[in-house]
Amino acid sequence: MNRVQEAMSWVPKAQYLLFTSIYELEAQTIDALTAKLQIPIYSIGSAIPYFKLSDRLSPISHDNEPNYVEWLDSQPKASVLYISQGSFLSVSNAQLDEIVAGVIDSGVRYLWVTRGEAARFKGGGDDNRGFVLP
Repeated sequence: MNRVQEAMSWVPKAQYLLFTSIYELEAQTIDALTAKLQIPIYSIGSAIPYFKLSDRLSPISHDNEPNYVEWLDSQPKASVLYISQGSFLSVSNAQLDEIVAGVIDSGVRYLWVTRGEAARFKGGGDDNRGFVLP
């Protein structure tokens, strides 16, 4: 709580705020903050932590897995669902199993950034519809 209060004390001095969120998912909150603070607020979408990014930009990752940028480039334009539950979402194992099953059963291509066991998020078979980035 102390860190939040300290961060909020700096807000009046800011020229704008950046949030790693998606406006359409949090429009009511972002609009309320914009009206209250009278400064621009930009939602920039989810972010892959920078300390992991440099390892994943090489053609082959340290695990000898295909690079996610190459995989994305090989998919049809605008066909991949980006999934990242972030570090704040906490769901039960049963709920997570349902989310994974729903994504896999949907047939959609996906890039899933996850914490934890990557194999759990990959569909059966070698259809190459999903890429899991631990």
